[in-house]
Amino acid sequence: GVTVGAPIAIRVARAGARGRTEIDVRRRIAAQASEEQRRALAEFVLVNHGSEADLAAQVDEVWPRL
Repeated sequence: GVTVGAPIAIRVARAGARGRTEIDVRRRIAAQASEEQRRALAEFVLVNHGSEADLAAQVDEVWPRL
């Protein structure tokens, strides 16, 4: 499987830009599997702390191996 991770501060900021409140975002994050849990289960870990182009490059690298 594949997991995509980003620092919590970035996740909160991105969700806030889409109209979510910080409280709501942090509540959702807390309800999800931790980053460590997701990494333990994933075959591929994509890091989404840069631009969309950075993430797209990682997807392009992983996609043929899925």
